[in-house]
Amino acid sequence: MPASLRQEHRDATRRRIVAAARKVFVKKGYAKATIEEIIAAAGVSRATLYLHFDSKFALLTAATEKLRAEAIDGARQLADVLTTGDRADLRRWVEWALRWYARNRPMALAGEEAALSEDKPTELERITLDCLESWVEMWPPERRPEARMRFELCRVQMRTYMWGKSHTLFPDQEFPVDLFTEVWWATLKAPQPPPGG
Repeated sequence: MPASLRQEHRDATRRRIVAAARKVFVKKGYAKATIEEIIAAAGVSRATLYLHFDSKFALLTAATEKLRAEAIDGARQLADVLTTGDRADLRRWVEWALRWYARNRPMALAGEEAALSEDKPTELERITLDCLESWVEMWPPERRPEARMRFELCRVQMRTYMWGKSHTLFPDQEFPVDLFTEVWWATLKAPQPPPGG
């Protein structure tokens, strides 16, 4: 078999394993998912799986790659909104974010479970915060740690709301969008310099 065909075959096998892992993690969560279930879902041998991934955590990392990329892109969009946008732009971003959280809930919960059970640090929060530096720099230097903390508190608030049970309490989905927009705008809008300052 030519080298390019072998590589194509390897890539296709890897994609099949990742897709199977994603399905198993969504259905079972991280802790209850087993390598045997992933092998069965992918239709590969244990040896084949371990040629591509050295652990269940490595499988989880690959299975959440797209989710992490979307979260980082979302943070960059939020930075643009907070630096050059207005309240209506923030409302559109909040609508997107709440849909993103709802769509990714099962896989994201598996990712959080993995980080906790494997005692692995998650870099996503740090990367997300780094994406917001253009907004942080709008704050006075002495208040920049406060700006970062304000964002982190807002992020945790939204994540807890969407990945817990709270989001099921309110049938009117416009209500949380409006409230998150109000709270985030008041909390994250960079302070204006005093007149003449």
